[in-house]
Order: sequence, then C-alpha cells, then structure tokens
Amino acid sequence: MSKDNSDYNLIEKYKRESSSPFNRERLYPIYLKNRNKYPLPFSEYEIHHIDFNKDNNDVRNLILLTPAEHDAIHIKKMQKVQSQKKEIEMIAKVRAESEKAEKEREKEMRELEKEKKRLESHKRETHRRRLRQYEDQRRIMFEREKNRTHSEKEEEKITLERIKEREKSQNKKRKNTIKSLTKGVMILFLLVVLIVLYTILNQYMKEHPNTSIDPEGTSINLTYQQIASLCEEGCEKEGGFMNSYYNTPKEVGCTCIDKRANGENIIKIFDKIKVRWIN
Repeated sequence: MSKDNSDYNLIEKYKRESSSPFNRERLYPIYLKNRNKYPLPFSEYEIHHIDFNKDNNDVRNLILLTPAEHDAIHIKKMQKVQSQKKEIEMIAKVRAESEKAEKEREKEMRELEKEKKRLESHKRETHRRRLRQYEDQRRIMFEREKNRTHSEKEEEKITLERIKEREKSQNKKRKNTIKSLTKGVMILFLLVVLIVLYTILNQYMKEHPNTSIDPEGTSINLTYQQIASLCEEGCEKEGGFMNSYYNTPKEVGCTCIDKRANGENIIKIFDKIKVRWIN
C-alpha cells in the first residue's frame, strides 16, 4: 500500500466532521483581526481542537486551519497512535518471550536446587546441630544483657524518682516561702493603709470638729483639739486665734488676736446647741 493510500485510510478513520456554526461564529472576529495570518476566505478554513477533544469548545482550544493542514495534523496524530499501538504490541511480545524464558530458567533453577539439596543432605544435620548450639549461646547472652539492661533501667528509674521528689520538695518549700512573703507583704500593706486612714481621719477630725447635736437638742462635749480647730476657723477673718477660750455646756468663747478700738479683745462665741456663731 502506498503512502497516499495509507494517509487516506487514516483520514477516513478520524472522519473529520463539519465545523460547528457556533464555533465558526466565535472565531470569525479573530479571523478578521489576523487577516495577515489567514489569506484565504473564511469559508475555506476548518476549526481544529488543539487538544483533540471535540467537547472542549473553549476559544483558547480552537484554531483555524486549511483542510490540508487539518489533515496533516490528524494524520500525524493517527500515525503516532498507530506507532504507540505497534510499540505496545512489540512490548507485549517481548514480555511474553521474556516470561517464557523466565519460566524455563526457573525450571532449570528448580532442578539445580533439587540437585543441590541432594548433595548437601549429609551436611544438614551437622549444620542444624551447630546452629542450635549457636542459638543457645546467643539466647544465654541475650538473657544476660536483658537482665543487665533491666537492672540499669530500674536504677535509673529510682534515681529519676529521687530527683523528682527532691525537686518537688524544693518547689514546695519555694512556694511556701513565696506564700509567706506574700502574706507578710499583704499584712504590711494593710497596716500601712490603716495607718494612712487613721492619719487622714484624725486630720479630718481636727479640721472639721464634730459639732452636731443629739436628737433632744443638748450640746455635745468637744475635745480640746475640736475647740482649737473651731476657734481657728472662727477667728480667721479677725486676725487669728490667741489660744485662749472658755468652754461651757452651751457655748464656746474664742479670743481673737485683733483688739477693738476701746482696747478690748474680740470674743467670738459659738452656740453648741444651735451649731452656729452668735456674733
């Protein structure tokens, strides 16, 4: 068969179908933009699927070819497929021959093995006996090594447990120390807070004497510090307190620094029942 007839038969095998109108419509704008690449009329071009999959109609998978170019691509593809088939058939043939040769070789090997077994039958018993002796010695050595390793592991385990107990005891002591220090710091902090609060309260009591009355309207006794603070507040606009006062159940009289025009001291009187200055 000539080459032309062979190519014709290949073309008949793939049986090129007419291009899809939809695909031709999609490729027509590409044809117009690249007229320098497509000198023939659009109707003379065929659409080829680059990956040879007719179901893949992505524009990137389509290309315009002349019928001769299209035939050449498909002939090359079919020739490649036929070449691959021939290679597969050849490989299968070679494999079959190889398997046959392998079977013959295995048969020869089995015969040689039988002969070898017959020749070595008188040595087997001695070999087995020596092997048993070797295994016995090996087992004894293994047992000794096992016992030694076990003893070392036990000693290591005991040592690790002692180390862990020591570390645990140290951690416990450290935690107790930290706990004690924390308690001490907290107690000290509370004491400082109480002292500060006491100082603030005492200062407040000095600056703001308790001059409230009881529900029945009777006066409440004032301490020396409360009276001094009260007098200092009352004499502030008069020039200051002279540290001289009188204290009765109903009133407090404070002597201020400034003197009147007639030479008498200024006396500021505070009513303890009504809780206000009289003058």
